[in-house]
Amino acid sequence: MEENLILFLGKAWNYKILNYMFNSELSYFKFVYFIRYFNGEINHTLLSNNLKKMVEFKIIEKTGLGYTLSLKGLELMANINSF
Repeated sequence: MEENLILFLGKAWNYKILNYMFNSELSYFKFVYFIRYFNGEINHTLLSNNLKKMVEFKIIEKTGLGYTLSLKGLELMANINSF
């Protein structure tokens, strides 16, 4: 069964990952750094899988340097953060 976006965002780390990208483009290694030093530990496989799923949902885009929020992702985060 395909996971929907709302359920996906409710899972551990997903909001934090998107929030890190809200103001800048981040490489995979910057994600690992931010998560490790500011919030705890994340399994590399989980991070990689979550980033791939976010690309599938079209809320982030892969760039030459890493990942950035897509227009859809920017709108989503603006709506979530308005609460």
